[in-house]
Amino acid sequence: MGKPNILIVEDEIITAEDLRETLIQGGYSVCGIATTMDEAIQLAKRKKPDLALIDIVLGNDRKGGIRAAREINSVLEIPVIYITAYSDEETFREAKIAEPFGYLIKPIDERELYLNIEIALYKSRVERELKRVNKEKEEAIEQLRSSESLMKAILASMKDYVFVVDEEGRFIFYNAPKNELFLSPEEFIGKTPREVLPPKVVKLFENAFKGNKRGETASFEYELDIRGQKKCLSARQSPIFIGGKFRGAVIVARDITELKESEKRLKESEEKYRSLFENIPVGLYRTTPNGRIIEVNPAFVEILGYSSVEEIKDLSTSRFYLRKMDRERWKREMEEKDVVHMEVQFKRKDGSVIWVKESTRAVRNRKGKIVYYEGSIQDITQSKLLEEELRESIRFMRKLFEDTVSALGSVVEVRDPYTAGHQKRVTELAVAIAREMGLEERRIEAIRVAGLLHDIGKLAVPSEILVKPTKLTEHEFMLIRSHPEIGYELLKKIDFPWPIAEIVLQHHERVDGSGYPKGLKNGEILLEARIIAVADVVEAMSSHRPYRAALGIDKALEEIASKRGKYYDESAVDACLRVFEKGFKFEREEDIA
Repeated sequence: MGKPNILIVEDEIITAEDLRETLIQGGYSVCGIATTMDEAIQLAKRKKPDLALIDIVLGNDRKGGIRAAREINSVLEIPVIYITAYSDEETFREAKIAEPFGYLIKPIDERELYLNIEIALYKSRVERELKRVNKEKEEAIEQLRSSESLMKAILASMKDYVFVVDEEGRFIFYNAPKNELFLSPEEFIGKTPREVLPPKVVKLFENAFKGNKRGETASFEYELDIRGQKKCLSARQSPIFIGGKFRGAVIVARDITELKESEKRLKESEEKYRSLFENIPVGLYRTTPNGRIIEVNPAFVEILGYSSVEEIKDLSTSRFYLRKMDRERWKREMEEKDVVHMEVQFKRKDGSVIWVKESTRAVRNRKGKIVYYEGSIQDITQSKLLEEELRESIRFMRKLFEDTVSALGSVVEVRDPYTAGHQKRVTELAVAIAREMGLEERRIEAIRVAGLLHDIGKLAVPSEILVKPTKLTEHEFMLIRSHPEIGYELLKKIDFPWPIAEIVLQHHERVDGSGYPKGLKNGEILLEARIIAVADVVEAMSSHRPYRAALGIDKALEEIASKRGKYYDESAVDACLRVFEKGFKFEREEDIA
């Protein structure tokens, strides 16, 4: 026996191709794919498939699949299985007219697909066999009875209930799946439905039996209590004619309890998803690979200022981007990683501009080809405005902080006009050294603040000592040497984001331990303090003082170079020398010889 030949009737090409691949993998042959009702009927007539898988909705024709199924099944006698994304009662009621052999709800499970196909093919063969038997003469009924054991063996392999009634409507054969009997064969055989079945089921049977006598086949669904469990069954009742005379009917009933439960869960899930999709305040969308909008929710429409879903549908998403370069960046990132998160500016329908946070992912089929994009947008315009206000506030507070630090540093210079600008120039050079050393911005900012305040302790030193042109006494010199500790005491209570008080305390320490006030060595001294120490010496030696003339930049650089590694940090000295080689100059050159 060759591979069963199957016709696919599906208007969505991607879905049809996926279905074709699944069927071929399952060992079936696909004779063709039709996308319209007329094409389906012509292909069925020409190819004569063993079975047709038909989508109920074909394009804009919501009943095209039903009409095609009716023609293919009733006229061409080809069994039909519906594949559909719709599971509402009205659709099923209309679909039943074509007497399908099964229903498959999208997305289709492979095992369920193969099982339904095998059952449909088997039932089709059984029906053809029964129709052939109907054409035999009256003695064929005796043959059927004599081969009852064979038929039972065949039917035992089926998962369907099979009943056969004679022309009077009495059961002459009954078979049920293993462990699914609700009455024994003995309790059925020779009885009428009225004697063994519930009234609601009897009514359905009798209505179908009337049609059977006219040569009609009927399908119906009913509920039955089987072994204490409520089961839902779908029945197909076909007439038996022998020698042109009505001899009874065959009823094949399938347990569709799980299918009904699945339909119910699917419907509930779809309702929840639809409710979420319609009411979530985030804009949701789905587009084709080239960006044409397939589906959007009301929030998406509202965010972009349109009046309805219909108005925005089929538009290209590229029209919403304010800048073409943002759309190009989106494409590049999507090609690289299939998922994109970005903040961009969109144009609304009225031309106004908004900021949105866009998240998109690519959805691919089994072959890796992009089927569509789906994503979301959130209006973050207000957040962006708040961010800008926050940045402006931070800039203002930073300026206020810097002005306050500068003012504090200037207080010292007011009391000592000879060293006016000293702290500012030390800061200028210390920052340049830090940058040359490659320090991170946070540490450079600490050096800037500490440099502007490193001599604030001199506020406690009498001004006449600060400006004294002659040699200081030992007591006066001790007062001068106390300014780092006084500065520390003044600054330690301020909650700086850097160790400013400690840097000020250590700026006169030396790497060999000869400095003051604590005689710290090497790594015991903060790097920031070691940098300010180098800048402090260079600026002090190159500037005028009340007790001496300026020594000049060359002498200052010679001093730090000669004491490199002894008094001054090697890396800070090297960076300082490079800074001057690159052309560094103090801003107030008139104070420097």
